[in-house]
Amino acid sequence: MTGAARLDPARWLFGRFAASLALAVVLHHVWWSGFVVFDRRFLVVLAALWCLARPTSVGRFALLLGAVAVHSALALPAVSDHMLLVAVTGASVLGVLAADLVRTRRLPEPGALFVHIAPLLRAAIVVVYLAAAFAKLNTGFLDPASSFATAMAPDVSWVRTPAIWATLAVELSLPVLLLVRRTRVGGLILGALFHLVLALAGNVPFAAVALAFYVGFIPPEVLRLRPTRQFPVGAAAFAVPVAAWLVMAVVAPAPGVSDDVIGYLARAVVVVWVVGAAGALGPALLRERPPRTMPRLGHPALAIGLAVLVLNAATPYVGIESRGSFTMFSNLRTEPGDWNHLVVPARFRVFAH
Repeated sequence: MTGAARLDPARWLFGRFAASLALAVVLHHVWWSGFVVFDRRFLVVLAALWCLARPTSVGRFALLLGAVAVHSALALPAVSDHMLLVAVTGASVLGVLAADLVRTRRLPEPGALFVHIAPLLRAAIVVVYLAAAFAKLNTGFLDPASSFATAMAPDVSWVRTPAIWATLAVELSLPVLLLVRRTRVGGLILGALFHLVLALAGNVPFAAVALAFYVGFIPPEVLRLRPTRQFPVGAAAFAVPVAAWLVMAVVAPAPGVSDDVIGYLARAVVVVWVVGAAGALGPALLRERPPRTMPRLGHPALAIGLAVLVLNAATPYVGIESRGSFTMFSNLRTEPGDWNHLVVPARFRVFAH
């Protein structure tokens, strides 16, 4: 549609979340696999690029969620923490969409869908932070000689111990800051800076996913969007990035090219992402206080998704598995005969997987 039109804030936020999530999926696959083509991962990338071309389309968003969920299910148990988060959350949202289709015979409006699923986005990222921080309460993470925190910090001896405690402090404080109304904006700022540092240190995929979920903390009512001129989105919005991907698939595998191109490009995308979000949303969040209460989970599919995330976070302590369970570079060891957690005793382990 051409001409000036006033944007619906909830619809605008849905588009920002869908675009951010699609971009995070692309960054995940290019970071770990390069510019792959003609396999299952490439189909997920195509779904993400299709969504990026028109992020306010609920249908394209649903296609992306379905592609991630199917790919993750087929890849089990070799699924990373952050993609498992996307897959479970996406499956829950697909449950909501399926229920709406049965009831109304059509997909919901993007703004209404965002308001509906935002509580799950908030709760999901809080669960991830709590699980990641709790898993780090172990002897391996607190030891500067073995801690993953020191692996991402500069190779300077005096930095190692502060890096360990700073990581714990941030991950323990973020859930509280994000849940409490008066500190929510501060939590978003701290979290954005934290993930920016992680991305620059080499953890781009998780940083990108977390930043996408942050959109769920932004209440539509605090945004005052100006009338904007909207233009039709043509096929080039999808064809150009696909063509660029195929070109990079040919160029990037050259010796010494792939790692440099992917590393610098992915980090640059996250930096631009954070700076752009600060410019677009910062003034509104600082000007307006968020509402006193935020909507709760209002659909069984969302509640089930959150329950699955909580249960998955507990699996290392009961002996089911520790891969993809939001342990996040924690040095946690809960295998038989090798238990290092400082709070949960080894007798909690029921299984021996």
